[in-house]
Amino acid sequence: MNATAAKKHVLLLGASGFIGKAAYHLLKMNTGIELSILLRKPDADIFEGNIYYGDITNFDWQKLKHPPQVVIHLARISSKKWGRPGRLLAAWKGYFANKRLLRYISGNENFEKIIYVSGSLMYGNSSRPLDERSTLSPISFAREYIKAELPFIKMLQFQPAKICMLRVPWVVGRGSWLQAFFLNYIQQQQQVPQYGNGKHLMTFIALSDLARCIAALCSLPFNGVLHAVAEVQSTQVDFCRLLSSILSLPVVRLSLGHQEKAVQEAFTSDIPLVSSYNVLKPYIQCQTLRDILEKELFLLKHI
Repeated sequence: MNATAAKKHVLLLGASGFIGKAAYHLLKMNTGIELSILLRKPDADIFEGNIYYGDITNFDWQKLKHPPQVVIHLARISSKKWGRPGRLLAAWKGYFANKRLLRYISGNENFEKIIYVSGSLMYGNSSRPLDERSTLSPISFAREYIKAELPFIKMLQFQPAKICMLRVPWVVGRGSWLQAFFLNYIQQQQQVPQYGNGKHLMTFIALSDLARCIAALCSLPFNGVLHAVAEVQSTQVDFCRLLSSILSLPVVRLSLGHQEKAVQEAFTSDIPLVSSYNVLKPYIQCQTLRDILEKELFLLKHI
């Protein structure tokens, strides 16, 4: 058996995204993994290795050098146009793309599992802690995007040993919601924005910790629903106060009135995500909100 054959073949979808890039940099350093990635467009300055170009909606999976044993799915099809109708259209595209992907990998006898990463908005507003047994009640953007997850939700019922549905809270890193709603405003206005009354409860994880969790799950014998959480919770008010303290900038309260309903729901809902399992605890290093911000935003004072 040669060295390549002895490695576990992992296919990473969504490697150019916010979470995907962080996961890619960890996975490519793992000498026990043969990593393949699918990109929608060339990005050779960042990525190397087994690179394929295409879209999950129509990529010919038979073009892969050999079938993957593990698939890490971070390639959610999203839409920034037409509001809710645009998201719904994107979600149904994702639904059919995901069904097609599952048909391909289910025909591989060496296939171990797919790790599908989703968000906590799938659970909706709750006054009680939400663990892996909690019922889905999607709000905000998740109202539409849950359609794309239906093939994996069905897989949890009939092939639970072949899937890890990884649900995550607010992921702190340079990009995504933090960049769009906080860092850009801070840079432009030299103020920390607080949206609405800020009383809603937020649960966090550092981007680097989430990437470690995803990489570890390639080898960990876990299947089913799993939450990647630091179990760090804070109201948005306290989150903004901490940012204010770190940056020595004042907090300004902004109205959500001009935002669409999906954004308003995301910033006014309590989603206290917790986990009933200890499997990911060794990979989560940041245990306080200050730890998370200082780890991920060490250049924050220079934005």
